[in-house]
Amino acid sequence: MISSNALIKLLPVDSEDPFLLAVYVSVRAEEVAAWGWDEASAHSFLRMQYDMQQRSYRAYYAESEIYAITLDGMQAGKLHVSEASDGLTLVDIALLPEFRGRGVGRHLLTNLQHRAKEAGKPLRLTVSTGNPAARLYERCGFRIVQADEMNARMEWHSSLG
Repeated sequence: MISSNALIKLLPVDSEDPFLLAVYVSVRAEEVAAWGWDEASAHSFLRMQYDMQQRSYRAYYAESEIYAITLDGMQAGKLHVSEASDGLTLVDIALLPEFRGRGVGRHLLTNLQHRAKEAGKPLRLTVSTGNPAARLYERCGFRIVQADEMNARMEWHSSLG
């Protein structure tokens, strides 16, 4: 767990920042490694997938904010948030493997909940089925509003938690 004196910062970045691709690759590395591809093919595939993800995010969340997450000065992950008149959306949050399970995600999620509460808006997110982060979201008061075999859309309202 992060210590009470740990310093978590959000530094604005552009979607073309190479660190964001590195975070994306770290999230998908285990999955792609299981396919038995050589390193060049895996990297090429992941680059294509990342580019498609970024195009989709730009199309759906044109007015969003992208941040590099740092913990005590070390790059730890990325946070992508969009605010609209009807709510805040946690577009994406991802941490490098060595920073997962240490409370960084929960800290950032709590801050987003506070921001949503202050704005009087719900906080929304979509999580892949089977993603361990879904348990964190449920513990933090998010409720499933729609689900299919691939994803669950979740919402948090200050009146619920």
